Amino acid sequence: VVKAMPEMDVPKALAEAAGEALSEARLAREAAVDGRLEDAAVHARNSHAHAESAFFHPQIISLLYFPQEYKLAVYIPLFLPTLFPLFTGLMWDVKFYVRRTRCAAEHRRRAGKAE
Repeated sequence: VVKAMPEMDVPKALAEAAGEALSEARLAREAAVDGRLEDAAVHARNSHAHAESAFFHPQIISLLYFPQEYKLAVYIPLFLPTLFPLFTGLMWDVKFYVRRTRCAAEHRRRAGKAE
């Protein structure tokens, strides 16, 4: 999250929780390599708990939330120039279909009278 948003201010508690998660993960790996599987499991659980507390820190969650208005303000200028020609083409196709249907109905009506 921090790498994705470099201008974000990281609180000290969050940095400490992330550091603890990394150190616990390192200890879990070392314990697993040494064959101390119970210690590795304890360190891995601790690492997971620290990582979750860092990820779900209230200040980080509030920075990740973007209101719907902001999303619209970003995406409308991107998609509107693309959607306008698509809707124009769709309108032309509908007009063509309606004209073709009317002409076919008129042709059938005239063919029926000629017989």
